Amino acid sequence: MKKVRIMVLAILLIIVIGVSAAYFIYGSTLINITSEKSINNHIAIDPQKPITILKTAQVGDYFGILYKDPLNEDYDYTFRYITKSPFYKNRYYNTGGYLNVLGSGMLEFIPIKSSNEKENKTDVLIGYFGNSKYEYNQCSVFTYDMLDIDFEKITKDEEIAEKCEAMADSLKKIDEFEIPDDNMFIITKTYNLDYPYDIIICDGSISEVEKKQQIIADADALIKEYHDYLKGKNNE
Repeated sequence: MKKVRIMVLAILLIIVIGVSAAYFIYGSTLINITSEKSINNHIAIDPQKPITILKTAQVGDYFGILYKDPLNEDYDYTFRYITKSPFYKNRYYNTGGYLNVLGSGMLEFIPIKSSNEKENKTDVLIGYFGNSKYEYNQCSVFTYDMLDIDFEKITKDEEIAEKCEAMADSLKKIDEFEIPDDNMFIITKTYNLDYPYDIIICDGSISEVEKKQQIIADADALIKEYHDYLKGKNNE
Protein backbone atom coordinates (compact mmCIF):
# COMPACT_ATOMS: atom_id res chain seq x y z
CA MET A 1 0.00 0.00 0.00
CA LYS A 2 2.86 2.31 0.89
CA LYS A 3 4.62 1.55 -2.42
CA VAL A 4 1.43 2.33 -4.36
CA ARG A 5 1.12 5.66 -2.54
CA ILE A 6 4.72 6.54 -3.34
CA MET A 7 4.20 5.63 -7.00
CA VAL A 8 1.05 7.76 -7.21
CA LEU A 9 2.85 10.72 -5.62
CA ALA A 10 5.79 10.23 -7.99
CA ILE A 11 3.49 10.17 -11.02
CA LEU A 12 1.67 13.29 -9.80
CA LEU A 13 5.01 15.03 -9.26
CA ILE A 14 6.12 14.14 -12.78
CA ILE A 15 2.83 15.47 -14.18
CA VAL A 16 3.16 18.73 -12.21
CA ILE A 17 6.76 19.17 -13.32
CA GLY A 18 5.80 18.41 -16.94
CA VAL A 19 2.87 20.84 -16.92
CA SER A 20 4.98 23.54 -15.24
CA ALA A 21 7.79 23.06 -17.74
CA ALA A 22 5.35 23.22 -20.66
CA TYR A 23 3.79 26.37 -19.17
CA PHE A 24 7.12 28.18 -18.86
CA ILE A 25 8.42 26.94 -22.21
CA TYR A 26 5.29 28.12 -24.00
CA GLY A 27 5.40 31.40 -22.08
CA SER A 28 8.91 31.98 -23.38
CA THR A 29 7.55 31.90 -26.95
CA LEU A 30 5.33 34.92 -26.22
CA ILE A 31 6.36 38.58 -26.25
CA ASN A 32 7.33 39.93 -22.85
CA ILE A 33 6.32 43.59 -23.04
CA THR A 34 8.60 44.47 -20.10
CA SER A 35 11.64 43.36 -22.12
CA GLU A 36 12.89 45.35 -25.13
CA LYS A 37 14.95 42.30 -26.12
CA SER A 38 11.85 40.10 -26.23
CA ILE A 39 9.93 42.70 -28.26
CA ASN A 40 12.84 43.04 -30.68
CA ASN A 41 13.25 39.28 -31.11
CA HIS A 42 9.63 38.88 -32.12
CA ILE A 43 8.87 41.90 -34.32
CA ALA A 44 12.17 43.03 -35.84
CA ILE A 45 12.78 42.12 -39.49
CA ASP A 46 16.18 40.84 -38.37
CA PRO A 47 16.59 40.52 -34.57
CA GLN A 48 20.36 40.88 -35.09
CA LYS A 49 19.70 44.45 -36.24
CA PRO A 50 17.61 45.79 -33.34
CA ILE A 51 14.62 48.07 -33.66
CA THR A 52 14.37 51.39 -31.82
CA ILE A 53 11.23 51.53 -29.67
CA LEU A 54 9.85 55.08 -29.66
CA LYS A 55 6.43 54.88 -27.96
CA THR A 56 4.24 52.20 -26.36
CA ALA A 57 0.67 52.15 -25.06
CA GLN A 58 -1.67 49.58 -23.57
CA VAL A 59 -5.46 49.46 -23.97
CA GLY A 60 -7.71 46.54 -23.02
CA ASP A 61 -6.15 43.32 -24.32
CA TYR A 62 -3.79 45.11 -26.70
CA PHE A 63 -0.36 46.68 -26.59
CA GLY A 64 0.77 49.19 -29.21
CA ILE A 65 4.41 49.71 -30.16
CA LEU A 66 5.81 52.49 -32.33
CA TYR A 67 9.30 51.69 -33.51
CA LYS A 68 11.87 52.20 -36.22
CA ASP A 69 13.34 49.16 -37.93
CA PRO A 70 16.69 49.84 -39.64
CA LEU A 71 15.79 47.37 -42.41
CA ASN A 72 12.46 49.06 -43.23
CA GLU A 73 14.03 51.84 -45.27
CA ASP A 74 10.89 52.84 -47.18
CA TYR A 75 9.09 54.17 -44.10
CA ASP A 76 9.93 56.43 -41.19
CA TYR A 77 8.23 54.28 -38.56
CA THR A 78 6.23 51.10 -38.01
CA PHE A 79 3.30 50.83 -35.64
CA ARG A 80 2.29 47.37 -34.39
CA TYR A 81 -0.26 46.15 -31.89
CA ILE A 82 -0.18 42.72 -30.26
CA THR A 83 -2.74 40.70 -28.28
CA LYS A 84 -2.58 39.82 -24.60
CA SER A 85 -2.36 36.20 -23.46
CA PRO A 86 -4.96 35.46 -20.76
CA PHE A 87 -2.67 32.94 -19.07
CA TYR A 88 0.55 34.93 -18.58
CA LYS A 89 1.27 38.26 -16.94
CA ASN A 90 2.83 40.80 -19.34
CA ARG A 91 2.94 38.22 -22.13
CA TYR A 92 1.42 38.86 -25.56
CA TYR A 93 0.78 36.82 -28.67
CA ASN A 94 2.50 38.10 -31.79
CA THR A 95 -0.88 38.63 -33.44
CA GLY A 96 -2.72 41.86 -34.13
CA GLY A 97 -2.05 44.41 -36.82
CA TYR A 98 0.51 46.87 -38.06
CA LEU A 99 0.99 49.79 -40.37
CA ASN A 100 4.02 51.42 -41.91
CA VAL A 101 4.09 55.18 -41.42
CA LEU A 102 5.66 58.12 -43.18
CA GLY A 103 6.16 61.12 -40.90
CA SER A 104 3.55 63.02 -42.89
CA GLY A 105 1.67 64.63 -40.04
CA MET A 106 -1.60 62.66 -40.05
CA LEU A 107 -3.48 61.11 -37.14
CA GLU A 108 -3.48 57.31 -37.41
CA PHE A 109 -6.70 55.77 -36.12
CA ILE A 110 -6.80 52.03 -35.29
CA PRO A 111 -10.05 50.61 -33.86
CA ILE A 112 -9.92 47.03 -32.51
CA LYS A 113 -13.22 45.27 -31.88
CA SER A 114 -13.50 43.19 -28.72
CA SER A 115 -13.42 39.43 -29.38
CA ASN A 116 -16.18 38.98 -26.79
CA GLU A 117 -19.43 38.87 -28.77
CA LYS A 118 -21.42 39.95 -25.70
CA GLU A 119 -19.57 43.27 -25.55
CA ASN A 120 -19.99 46.26 -27.81
CA LYS A 121 -16.55 47.40 -26.76
CA THR A 122 -14.08 48.87 -29.21
CA ASP A 123 -10.54 49.63 -28.09
CA VAL A 124 -8.92 52.43 -30.04
CA LEU A 125 -5.31 53.45 -30.57
CA ILE A 126 -4.90 56.96 -31.97
CA GLY A 127 -1.36 57.85 -32.90
CA TYR A 128 0.56 60.72 -34.38
CA PHE A 129 4.05 59.97 -35.61
CA GLY A 130 5.17 63.15 -37.29
CA ASN A 131 8.45 64.87 -37.91
CA SER A 132 7.03 68.01 -36.31
CA LYS A 133 4.34 68.79 -33.70
CA TYR A 134 0.70 68.26 -34.58
CA GLU A 135 -0.90 71.53 -35.71
CA TYR A 136 -4.16 71.07 -33.78
CA ASN A 137 -4.63 70.90 -30.01
CA GLN A 138 -8.08 69.24 -30.01
CA CYS A 139 -9.66 66.23 -31.70
CA SER A 140 -13.37 65.45 -32.10
CA VAL A 141 -14.75 61.92 -32.51
CA PHE A 142 -18.09 61.02 -34.11
CA THR A 143 -19.95 57.80 -34.82
CA TYR A 144 -22.42 57.37 -37.67
CA ASP A 145 -24.05 54.77 -39.91
CA MET A 146 -21.64 54.58 -42.83
CA LEU A 147 -23.51 54.00 -46.08
CA ASP A 148 -21.86 52.72 -49.23
CA ILE A 149 -22.09 55.12 -52.17
CA ASP A 150 -21.32 52.85 -55.09
CA PHE A 151 -21.41 54.74 -58.38
CA GLU A 152 -22.10 51.45 -60.17
CA LYS A 153 -25.42 51.20 -58.34
CA ILE A 154 -26.40 54.89 -58.29
CA THR A 155 -29.03 55.85 -60.89
CA LYS A 156 -29.63 59.52 -60.05
CA ASP A 157 -28.11 62.45 -58.12
CA GLU A 158 -30.83 62.39 -55.49
CA GLU A 159 -29.70 58.99 -54.23
CA ILE A 160 -26.31 60.43 -53.29
CA ALA A 161 -27.90 63.40 -51.51
CA GLU A 162 -30.29 61.09 -49.64
CA LYS A 163 -27.46 58.85 -48.43
CA CYS A 164 -25.46 61.84 -47.21
CA GLU A 165 -28.52 63.15 -45.35
CA ALA A 166 -29.09 59.71 -43.77
CA MET A 167 -25.46 59.57 -42.60
CA ALA A 168 -25.74 63.09 -41.19
CA ASP A 169 -28.94 62.18 -39.33
CA SER A 170 -27.24 59.16 -37.72
CA LEU A 171 -24.15 61.09 -36.65
CA LYS A 172 -23.41 61.50 -32.93
CA LYS A 173 -20.48 63.12 -31.20
CA ILE A 174 -18.97 60.66 -28.72
CA ASP A 175 -15.75 62.31 -27.62
CA GLU A 176 -13.43 65.29 -27.71
CA PHE A 177 -9.95 65.34 -26.24
CA GLU A 178 -6.76 67.33 -26.11
CA ILE A 179 -3.84 66.50 -28.39
CA PRO A 180 -0.46 66.25 -26.63
CA ASP A 181 2.04 68.97 -27.49
CA ASP A 182 4.46 66.53 -29.06
CA ASN A 183 5.55 65.19 -32.44
CA MET A 184 4.89 61.59 -31.36
CA PHE A 185 2.14 60.20 -29.18
CA ILE A 186 -0.31 57.32 -28.79
CA ILE A 187 -3.70 57.99 -27.22
CA THR A 188 -5.79 55.05 -25.98
CA LYS A 189 -9.59 55.08 -25.93
CA THR A 190 -12.41 52.60 -25.38
CA TYR A 191 -15.85 53.19 -26.88
CA ASN A 192 -19.08 51.18 -26.73
CA LEU A 193 -19.79 50.59 -30.42
CA ASP A 194 -21.34 47.84 -32.51
CA TYR A 195 -19.31 48.70 -35.59
CA PRO A 196 -15.81 49.98 -34.86
CA TYR A 197 -15.19 51.36 -38.34
CA ASP A 198 -18.22 53.71 -38.39
CA ILE A 199 -16.16 56.41 -36.70
CA ILE A 200 -14.93 59.79 -37.93
CA ILE A 201 -12.09 61.60 -36.20
CA CYS A 202 -11.76 65.30 -36.97
CA ASP A 203 -9.10 67.89 -36.28
CA GLY A 204 -10.13 70.57 -33.83
CA SER A 205 -13.20 71.14 -31.70
CA ILE A 206 -16.21 70.57 -33.97
CA SER A 207 -19.84 70.42 -32.86
CA GLU A 208 -22.30 67.76 -33.92
CA VAL A 209 -24.30 70.34 -35.89
CA GLU A 210 -21.20 71.52 -37.77
CA LYS A 211 -20.21 67.98 -38.72
CA LYS A 212 -23.73 67.15 -39.91
CA GLN A 213 -23.64 70.20 -42.16
CA GLN A 214 -20.25 69.14 -43.55
CA ILE A 215 -21.54 65.67 -44.46
CA ILE A 216 -24.58 67.10 -46.23
CA ALA A 217 -22.35 69.59 -48.06
CA ASP A 218 -20.13 66.71 -49.21
CA ALA A 219 -23.01 65.54 -51.40
CA ASP A 220 -22.23 68.22 -54.00
CA ALA A 221 -18.62 67.03 -54.38
CA LEU A 222 -19.76 63.40 -54.57
CA ILE A 223 -22.35 64.23 -57.22
CA LYS A 224 -19.63 65.93 -59.28
CA GLU A 225 -17.46 62.81 -58.91
CA TYR A 226 -20.43 60.72 -60.00
CA HIS A 227 -20.88 62.82 -63.16
CA ASP A 228 -17.16 62.54 -63.94
CA TYR A 229 -17.45 58.78 -63.45
CA LEU A 230 -20.38 58.62 -65.90
CA LYS A 231 -18.47 60.67 -68.48
CA GLY A 232 -15.47 58.37 -68.20
CA LYS A 233 -17.68 55.32 -68.50
CA ASN A 234 -19.42 56.69 -71.60
CA ASN A 235 -16.07 57.41 -73.24
CA GLU A 236 -14.81 53.87 -72.81
